[in-house]
Amino acid sequence: MAPLPLGGGIALTAFVDEAELGHALAYTLASGPRALAVAYVGPAAPPALLSLLGTGDVLVCDASDLRLAAGSTSPQVLRHLIAAGVEVYSNEDLHAKVYVGKAR
Repeated sequence: MAPLPLGGGIALTAFVDEAELGHALAYTLASGPRALAVAYVGPAAPPALLSLLGTGDVLVCDASDLRLAAGSTSPQVLRHLIAAGVEVYSNEDLHAKVYVGKAR
């Protein structure tokens, strides 16, 4: 596979599997500002990942009444992120998983 240019001299040269995902996200999100677009932010969302987010960061997820009632997205987690200064937006049609951070 040819590398995919990501800007700033960074290129994605391989896809990561689930075991590598946590390390890849920690590296990508080590510096802000950060922007995340993920379908759901449930109660099992990794605390280490959530603790990286704060003032100036943006999260877009499906926080519709349906997803909150079903538990797919956790109102407690969203309240915590908002209290930490994260701008939280909802889009009920979202099913993407996009994580953007600043290179170290």
